[in-house]
Amino acid sequence: MTMKKTCTRDVKFSFQRDVSLFIVVLCIVTSASFAQDNQNSASVSSGEFGAIDTRIGTVRNATAIFVGGRGGWIINQAVAIGIGGYALVNNVPARIPDTSGNHLLTMAYGGIDVEYNLLTTGSLRITFEELLGAGSISHEEIPYLNHRQYHDPFLVFEPGLSAEFKVTRILSVGAGVSHRVVFLLSSKLASNAELGSPSGFVSLNVGLY
Repeated sequence: MTMKKTCTRDVKFSFQRDVSLFIVVLCIVTSASFAQDNQNSASVSSGEFGAIDTRIGTVRNATAIFVGGRGGWIINQAVAIGIGGYALVNNVPARIPDTSGNHLLTMAYGGIDVEYNLLTTGSLRITFEELLGAGSISHEEIPYLNHRQYHDPFLVFEPGLSAEFKVTRILSVGAGVSHRVVFLLSSKLASNAELGSPSGFVSLNVGLY
């Protein structure tokens, strides 16, 4: 009975995480379409945007690569409000009591993303962004035929600074730095400090800025 409840809880969490990531991807795709429709407007004070990000930092003192994206609404080409989400895509060992070396850490997080336009000059735009949300870590045993999963939630705050160079009217590329701060995590797999890290990132952005 206990095993059944645990499996049900794990499936439910996995479904919620998949839905969250799907929403982020959907927001990016639809924002590209809306931005194209609005590009001929005589006066644009607001519009949609989307971005695909790759972030490189550390988790548990190991190199960690996160892939994800963000999307939302730009107001007066000065403030953008939306959502963002990221998932760990490379192998990072989890810290567990029976350290056998056959355990990998999985991690995903997302939340509300707010971006401020600090400076625009020509094709260059400097922005400050901050993400506030939640996430979860888990681990899987290898081989997968006999695996167990644990899901431990946490809250996250990630401010960042980026520079974006406009390639076309609706397309730009960016690069920047951020710092992920994790708190309220209670887990045997990792600590708050081990999940937090400075990161460097590159992005592909679509929208009317």
